[in-house]
Amino acid sequence: MITGAKIVLDVRLDAARDGLAGLAGVNWMMSLPWRRAAYHGHPAGRARRGPSDDRAARPVAVTFGSVTAPAADQIILPFRWEPAEPGGGLTVQVSGSITLARAVACGHSALTLAGICQIPSGALAPDDFEEIRLELMEASREFITTVARDVSRAAGSGSEPGPVGPAWAW
Repeated sequence: MITGAKIVLDVRLDAARDGLAGLAGVNWMMSLPWRRAAYHGHPAGRARRGPSDDRAARPVAVTFGSVTAPAADQIILPFRWEPAEPGGGLTVQVSGSITLARAVACGHSALTLAGICQIPSGALAPDDFEEIRLELMEASREFITTVARDVSRAAGSGSEPGPVGPAWAW
């Protein structure tokens, strides 16, 4: 399953570049609410009653790779989401990248997430696919917004820079 999200920053490209590059090699722990994490760290899971469903948030490990710069006005930072808890249940991984590029609006930049959610064959019932897709979109939107805030904070211009508007996902 493919996921994507985009957000525009009120930060110039050069300042945002330094902020995004600062995430290279960093590891985060993300906590997803139980309704999305009932599959033991599945970033797009949905609540399903069962022996492992304790209705608590589930940790997801986020690992950022090394920055690449395919063009002067673009950098790419790979990432990976993995369940932080071992055990039974469905375990899904999301691998992808965040691309920083100029936004259409002057003086702004944009972060675009593109990733692939790997779901084991036969792990989902046919009726679950649409709900899982919607949950993955929400998790991607939350993730790119968190990255945007971190990049904006690291850019640190005098005012409080940040996202220009909400992130959207597909």
